[in-house]
Amino acid sequence: FPHVWLASSFKGSGGQDIDWVPVRHHVNNHYSWNKLIIAGLPSVAKVGGFVLTGWSRYMHHTDLCELLPASVPSLALCLAAATSHEETALPDGRVSGISAQLGFTGNIPVRNEPHFGDSATELSFPGHGVYEVIFRHAFLLAQFSQVRQIFDGAERARASEILSKKAVKLMEDAEVELGKVFPPSVVQEWIHTKLSHVLQWLQKQT
Repeated sequence: FPHVWLASSFKGSGGQDIDWVPVRHHVNNHYSWNKLIIAGLPSVAKVGGFVLTGWSRYMHHTDLCELLPASVPSLALCLAAATSHEETALPDGRVSGISAQLGFTGNIPVRNEPHFGDSATELSFPGHGVYEVIFRHAFLLAQFSQVRQIFDGAERARASEILSKKAVKLMEDAEVELGKVFPPSVVQEWIHTKLSHVLQWLQKQT
């Protein structure tokens, strides 16, 4: 073939049960492609460009994974990486500029798991409310795991009561923010598959 197109992803390829987008995983994939291009792929065939894919389900009957609005920061950095000639990292100024355009007070978090020091409160890009819901959901699951594995007896009951209130508030906010972007069927599916079982378990402990 005289031309080849390269396929990559900005979301949806890290696992069928992943909700928080592992930005570093996706951006590093583009750097790997850049290395291959620089190493001589064009001598075999001319590169026509990148096709950036973004699955929301692995199969038609599986649960939702990364949602598009929550993946906008990943998409922005992946586009920057794909259109650069960088092999390992974008210049700090480029990253900070993209982050500022999306409303981040610092650089876009690229960790595979959100960090307590990351902020998701000053965002301005379309659908940022969904990003914030997913951000809070990831923390809720981390706390939920701690309650199940570490606490017991009265201590578990107290922790479960506190966390159940956070889960209820998150469900309410998810219904509002996801409802701005998705039809009611998708909103209810996400809440049912991602939060309902957590709340049910917590309420049984109190």
